[in-house]
Amino acid sequence: MAKFDKTYNNISADDLRFLLCNVDVFNKEVEDFTPWLNENQKKLFSGDLNTIAWAPLYELSFNECLLNFFLQSGLTNELVEIVHADNKIHAAYHFHQNLDQTIDKVSAGLSEEQRPSYILNTLCYGVVMMKNAHSLMVFGHYINDLVAIARSASDSKSRDEALFKAIRIDASVVCCQTALSRISKAVLLNDAEFMKALNNAIAGKLGAREDKTFKKMRFILQALHESGGINFSDKELVELFVKQLKLVSDTKFTSEKNIGEFARNFKNKKSTI
Repeated sequence: MAKFDKTYNNISADDLRFLLCNVDVFNKEVEDFTPWLNENQKKLFSGDLNTIAWAPLYELSFNECLLNFFLQSGLTNELVEIVHADNKIHAAYHFHQNLDQTIDKVSAGLSEEQRPSYILNTLCYGVVMMKNAHSLMVFGHYINDLVAIARSASDSKSRDEALFKAIRIDASVVCCQTALSRISKAVLLNDAEFMKALNNAIAGKLGAREDKTFKKMRFILQALHESGGINFSDKELVELFVKQLKLVSDTKFTSEKNIGEFARNFKNKKSTI
């Protein structure tokens, strides 16, 4: 196999290609998750799921949420391994591949009384992470970020738009405190326009934003953002998305101007958090 030495920040083009290959795998896992859960619910949970609730986790920053997942799931050693790995992308992938077995091992070491709450807790974090990844690829923000914008943006329009985006990805967002406060205000003021928009958001329709290519581009841009920033020329971005990753082939979109604008729009969203 040919070796590619081109790097973007500290990530090689090979590793970005590796990430892209696993986006489709992740999307298939998300698609299969609910049917799998319905099939295995009785085996996994001694009781029912009436007490499950993950919406409060969206009130945290995404990094706080991610850290709490490792700490509360008894996975601190695994976190340390990822943090100190030379190649964090491959380390995170290895962690994900072995997560079920690792969770089973931790769970087996707990008492019968502790095990049900541990399983429910890890399930909540798992759902939150899946929903956040989907939100990132669709809107360029984690749900936690959208809730933060809905809570503290300077104008009401931006706050409501962020809240509706979050709810489109995960309707349970209506149960977090930021959403409850906004919905209560709308009920108090009989804000029919807001309630109509809320119902539309709960329906979860995403339309063109589900475009697979754009979702993968946002995923790659987030990796670059978290590894040093999106500080590349339009020409370099075309090199990345068209030539290195072969992700964009539509001639209507492959110009430097179009790809550069897409990346700048993504980057500008990060300044709103």
